[in-house]
Amino acid sequence: MEVSQLKKAIFIIQIVLASLFTSSNSIMTSDGPSSLPGNFLFDTASSSYQFEGAYKSDGKGLNNWDVFAHEPGNIIDGSTGDIAVDHYHRYLVIIVYALFQISMLCTSVRRRKKSHKSYFN
Repeated sequence: MEVSQLKKAIFIIQIVLASLFTSSNSIMTSDGPSSLPGNFLFDTASSSYQFEGAYKSDGKGLNNWDVFAHEPGNIIDGSTGDIAVDHYHRYLVIIVYALFQISMLCTSVRRRKKSHKSYFN
């Protein structure tokens, strides 16, 4: 990784964290119940083949899906996961998202501690 790319990544991280910490008090204005029904479920699914990308990058070997997707007729539209979401090459973006999630967790923990103090005082 070049030094200039690293400096850009650090700058972006600083901007994101600064904006989160300055607006952390206004993120959640009410501790009331959710407006979603009680039986509402969130669900997600993914696979490493859908996210990784990096087909034949840096000496990566072929996996079963690489072979299957490249055989004509196996996938109706002929698409492959060669690029996919491409997290292999976009790891800096993943780091920024992880820092964002951690900062959101820190603000919610800080808020809960404050409410516990007021409850016990």
